Amino acid sequence: MCECYKFFTDFRWKDLETLDPKELPSTPGVYAIRIKQRGKPISEIKQHVENFLKKTNWQSFKQYVQNRINRPENIGECPIIYIGAAPNTLRGRYEDLCGEDTQLYTQS
Repeated sequence: MCECYKFFTDFRWKDLETLDPKELPSTPGVYAIRIKQRGKPISEIKQHVENFLKKTNWQSFKQYVQNRINRPENIGECPIIYIGAAPNTLRGRYEDLCGEDTQLYTQS
């Protein structure tokens, strides 16, 4: 287990898949996103992405992805993948993240 949990003792963790935005405060705050369950190894996902990139000639896209493909390796065993601030409201920030143009996809 990662030692970072000691920094999040006062956080109330909610599942983004089932969260009702009304449960969130309408005040400013800090939020974190953590991994609920690990899936395939990063190396396997990375190989899949690299194989996909070999099939495209869209150079800008390839460069964009290649510049970021190693970032998940920096996470290591830490479950916290993002820490952010909501200067207006936590509820508003959630709605920004999950608005009409953003959808949360899950695999059954």
